[in-house]
Amino acid sequence: MEIIPLDERLKIRRWFRDNRLLLFYATMGGSSFISLITIQGFFNLFFYALLAMVIVRMREETYANLPLPTNTEILFGALICAGSFIFDIATREIFGGGYGQTDYSILVIGILFLFFGYKNIRVLYLPIILVGGLSVSLKTLEVIYENFFEEVANWFVNVIANIAGPGGMGYPIYPGEQSGVFTVHGINETGSLKVDWGCTGLRSLVMFSFILAALIWPMYITIPYKFLGLAIGVLGAFLINILRLIMLALIMYYRDMATTLIVHKHLGDFLFILWMALYWWLFFRFFASEEEYAESTISVEAGESDEIDETA
Repeated sequence: MEIIPLDERLKIRRWFRDNRLLLFYATMGGSSFISLITIQGFFNLFFYALLAMVIVRMREETYANLPLPTNTEILFGALICAGSFIFDIATREIFGGGYGQTDYSILVIGILFLFFGYKNIRVLYLPIILVGGLSVSLKTLEVIYENFFEEVANWFVNVIANIAGPGGMGYPIYPGEQSGVFTVHGINETGSLKVDWGCTGLRSLVMFSFILAALIWPMYITIPYKFLGLAIGVLGAFLINILRLIMLALIMYYRDMATTLIVHKHLGDFLFILWMALYWWLFFRFFASEEEYAESTISVEAGESDEIDETA
């Protein structure tokens, strides 16, 4: 005896097919609100959802025309989603804390399978690799922070002192006595600035790298150009952060600590916006035309059938 008549199931299936992308975006965005009951901030989890949504949006028509997942694929996706919570409970004794970024990355992958099915892995591989890679990369950064932060901070201090100091631009800027600190003997006052973890910009750089990859990889340009475009974008963002730190040191030299702290709040965002404007101009000028960018969203996949698969 059928619980739901065949006609009704066909209607539900067609409705799901027509609204799948909207449901996917809503589910991805809504799932990030799990941060309200976790140790993670909202943006930390939302970034994973954003990464997956950007990739789907870049080739929206392709994803819309993928065959609908079978019952088995839906069950598989649901199990992956449930597995994210099981993994969290199983690893709390090892890693401590609560539901975090690794757990949520598993949930995001489960949602991808839930809406698009594992049989479409030839299309899903990119969001899965990028979401999983982001999780591994951020975990690696946590290890670096816990074990090698002083070395990283001192490297940034030495770069600033070598470029802006007596051996470079000639300003009285020297590494401080404390780890991760450089001292500026300014015109109005002498002050010391500390390079903390946020000042290194490494976490933001990693997250930016994956978003950039999500934007560039679906484009119909050669693979060497994809890697070159990605490398230039990431390297440029890294050098912009070095420039920011040097500019703060020079502001400290010419002005004072109070002015430096005020500028510090907005300088990074301002320089990054300028770099992004220049970067995308260069990218479309030398690597890809705007027509190629538009074509990357055009589907080349076959349409899907309304037939119901009763595979359990």
